[in-house]
Amino acid sequence: VVMDSFFIVSTSFYNAPTNIFERLPQVFYIEKPDDGFDYISILGREGSNRVFKYIRADYVNRVRNLFNFKICLPKANGAGKYGESLTMPIVLSPGVGNTETFITIGIIAIIIMSIV
Repeated sequence: VVMDSFFIVSTSFYNAPTNIFERLPQVFYIEKPDDGFDYISILGREGSNRVFKYIRADYVNRVRNLFNFKICLPKANGAGKYGESLTMPIVLSPGVGNTETFITIGIIAIIIMSIV
């Protein structure tokens, strides 16, 4: 993840580090600013809560699934016991990314058909 003069090390080219909200609070917003820039939303954790925060789109890598629908699950789930239920997945819409706390599955394409 590269942001202006900041360089944040991530284990993945695709996701922001788990603690990015704490490390760079100056570039994340709770509400989308109305300042003429394009913004995307990032799903992450603050404390024990899942939160979505906004960041300028030009601050993040343009990865393949960022502007597509995708299924998102937490990397860690429950106690790790065999047969344990998974946490309810979240569908992330185009323009929504996630921190390394989560994994995304697939790129979901929406096909719109018009009937004439």
